Amino acid sequence: AQAFSSALSPHFASCSVQITSCPDLTKWGLASHTLAPHGTIADVGGILNIAQPQHRLKRFSVSSIASKTPNAVVLGPAAAPAVEFGGNGELVVNRHFGHDRNLTVGAKIRPKQTQVTEDAKFVAEPLDTENVGALANLYLFSSNDEEETAASPAAEVIEIRVKEKVCADSNFVSLLNGGLRQAFEGRAVGVAGVFHVDRGQIRAHVMCDFPDRPVADGEVNCMFDMG
Repeated sequence: AQAFSSALSPHFASCSVQITSCPDLTKWGLASHTLAPHGTIADVGGILNIAQPQHRLKRFSVSSIASKTPNAVVLGPAAAPAVEFGGNGELVVNRHFGHDRNLTVGAKIRPKQTQVTEDAKFVAEPLDTENVGALANLYLFSSNDEEETAASPAAEVIEIRVKEKVCADSNFVSLLNGGLRQAFEGRAVGVAGVFHVDRGQIRAHVMCDFPDRPVADGEVNCMFDMG
């Protein structure tokens, strides 16, 4: 918690970091009521699959990824499976295999384009798919209670609340990563979590469609104000 507080405090007018019980995450649209403290982080595919045209149609089965995790809950960002999605786009995997609940959402830019224009808008909609596309960063854990309810024991989590960014060039996720690198230098550390925008707006990306050539990292990211 201290690593996050030290990294974030200089960049926000208000910042609090504390260890507390996990709130009921179904109220935020998640497939599971809570997170689990001992999960697995799966780094699937990679950015080179996006960069190189010959790899862009690759897809990976979420069921296979979760096959060794009983009653698996799988959460995390991914590229959308291009064939099913009709092109490049974003995916937020949100699945609870123990409850056969798939709340995965996809986002794409409309009108379809390979670069941002003034009329670009993004559309987010449910996508009942078994697959992720060219890359994914997933958090998997076992839901031990198939009858899981809001009254089930909640795990302890690190709660971070920030308000009013004071440094225009700062990036929330990059600041979190920087705090971990400084606090745990030379060690492999993985953190999974959930973002909730209570008020105001954030600036985030949605990938536009593939151009007919190799691309550099971030070249297909189109930035939008959201919230």
